[in-house]
Amino acid sequence: MQKVAENSFSQFGSIYFHPIASERYDLICKNITTDNSIVSELFRFPCNVYIEPTHGVGSVLISKKPEVNELYIFPIHHCFIIKPNVYFRIISKSNLFKFSLLTPENTKSVKIPLEPPYKSENMSMLFNIPKVFDCSYIKHETPCNFYKPPHNHYELLYICSGYMRISEPSSNNYTLNTHDLILLSPNDKTGRNLSLNACCSYLSIVFDINIKSNVQIFDKLFSCSVEVQAVLWKIIQEASSNSKHSKMLLLCHIEECITEIIYTEHEINDGLKQSETNKTLQNNQLKRILSYMEAMLTEPVTIEDICHEFFMSRSSLQALFRNNLGCSPKNYLINIKLQKSKELLRQNQYTISQISYLLGFSSIHYFSRLFKKYFNVSPSEYSKGIGKNKV
Repeated sequence: MQKVAENSFSQFGSIYFHPIASERYDLICKNITTDNSIVSELFRFPCNVYIEPTHGVGSVLISKKPEVNELYIFPIHHCFIIKPNVYFRIISKSNLFKFSLLTPENTKSVKIPLEPPYKSENMSMLFNIPKVFDCSYIKHETPCNFYKPPHNHYELLYICSGYMRISEPSSNNYTLNTHDLILLSPNDKTGRNLSLNACCSYLSIVFDINIKSNVQIFDKLFSCSVEVQAVLWKIIQEASSNSKHSKMLLLCHIEECITEIIYTEHEINDGLKQSETNKTLQNNQLKRILSYMEAMLTEPVTIEDICHEFFMSRSSLQALFRNNLGCSPKNYLINIKLQKSKELLRQNQYTISQISYLLGFSSIHYFSRLFKKYFNVSPSEYSKGIGKNKV
C-alpha cells in the first residue's frame, strides 16, 4: 500500500488528468510496453517529459539522485509531467504496463546505471489458511483433566479466563494463563494432556496453514495484546453462527490474528537484531578508542582530542565508557597511564620527572599525587622497591 500526496510529487513534476494532443504541442509520442519489475538503470531527460498511462497498473521510480536510497515510488493513476534532469523509470506492477512517452523532437535521454538494482515487490500474503476444521469456544465450571487425541493439523488455543496446563509425552509442557495464546504444531503420533482449573474458558481453532514466513510462531507462548484480544473476541462471536457470511468473517479474523502474531514476532526479532547490531558497533568503536588511547600514552592527549578523533560528542563518549567499562574515559586514560608509569619505573631507565613528561602529565606534582592516590605509595617509594610488595 502506498500513501500518495500530490504535493509530495511536486518536487519532481506535476499531474494532469487528460491526455494532450502531441501535434498541438509539437511533441513526439512513443508508445511503450514494459513488464520489468527489476530496475538496473534510470533515465534522465534535459526537458519536460510527459507520461500518459494507456493500459495496466504501473508505478514510477523517481529521484533527484541516481541512488537506490534516494528513490521515491508513486503509483501511476493519472498523466504526469517530469521535470528536466530528474531520474526516473516506469515499472509494471501487473503483467504488462503500457504508456505513452511524449518529448520534444530530437530529444535524447541519458541512461544512468542503478546499483544495486531496485526490485519491485507486489503485495502478497505471508501465509494462507486453506481450511478450518473446528472453531469452538469452551467453558468449564469445575477443574478437569483430559486427554486430547493426536491429529495432523495446527491448533490455536487461547485462554479467555483461568489457566490451562498442556503436557506432551515428548516432555513439552506449557502453562497458559488468562489472555495467553499458543499455536501448536501438528502431532499425529501422540496426543496431549490438558489440565484446567475451575471456570476456565478457552478458544480452540484447528486448521491447516501454508506459511512462507521464517519467523517461528509455533509451539511458543504469546501474551496477547489488547488488539489481538479484540480480534479473538470477534472470532468467538462469529464461531456461534453458521451463516456463510459469518464463516467468511471468521476466516478473515483468524488470518488477522495470526498476522498480528507474526508481526509482533518480527518486531521482537528485529529489535533483538538491532540491539545486537548496536552492541557490535559499540564494541568495535570502543576497541578503536582503547587502541588509540594505548597508542597515545606518551602524548598529552585530552578527552576533547578523543572526541575530535572519533567524531563523537563528549556525552556520547562518556556513555560508551560508562555502559561498557563502568568508568569515565578520563579515569580510564589516567589508569592506563599510571599502569604504564609503574612499568617504566621498574625499568629504571627514566627519572620520575621524565616519566611524568613522557606520559603527558601536566606536572610531576600532579603525576605524583595521582600515583599516590591510586597505589597508596609515591613514585619515589615505588622505584626504590619500598612499595613493590604492596602494589
